[in-house]
Amino acid sequence: RKLLKDGAEDPDMAAMLGDLDGITATAEQLFEQEKYEMAITVFKQAIGAMHDMENQLKTKKKEAITELKRDAEAALTGAGHYKGIDPSFEKAFVDADVSMSLAGDYSAQEQFDPAMKEYQKVIDIFKRVIATGSDKFTGTIGKNWTVPSVGMDMIWIDKMKVWVGKFEVTNAQYRKFKRNHDSKKAE
Repeated sequence: RKLLKDGAEDPDMAAMLGDLDGITATAEQLFEQEKYEMAITVFKQAIGAMHDMENQLKTKKKEAITELKRDAEAALTGAGHYKGIDPSFEKAFVDADVSMSLAGDYSAQEQFDPAMKEYQKVIDIFKRVIATGSDKFTGTIGKNWTVPSVGMDMIWIDKMKVWVGKFEVTNAQYRKFKRNHDSKKAE
């Protein structure tokens, strides 16, 4: 019985093991009554039930990891259009890439809890990128913003109800709009 409790470090496993208390108590009573063969049979049943529970828990955690991985990949897709736009995001993308790699390694080694933590880190990182990016790189009336595709800072002019460029359009920015643009010597 103590062995089962000690092995239940995982909260999900601990909940599953609660049902085994009665079986192990019965086995212990049989052992104390010197009904050894019956006690051994009951202990074997308990061990078999514990293995079944471990397999159920492993399946449950694999499903949770698959879902978290899917969510992390979706978060990457959502944050992906901010990649390369702002240098402050580059560290976030590197951190997320490292966590994604670690999560995959942990999953392959069936270290499920660390894998789930790493996938959750990826999701949280990309949620922050998306929140910051949408705030900074999406035009909201009354707020300044940056056009992500060209890196152009826009300032809201309240009296005119319009955004204007903070600086002149550079040739590089204009070329993103019109690829064949040639300003001759003015660069």
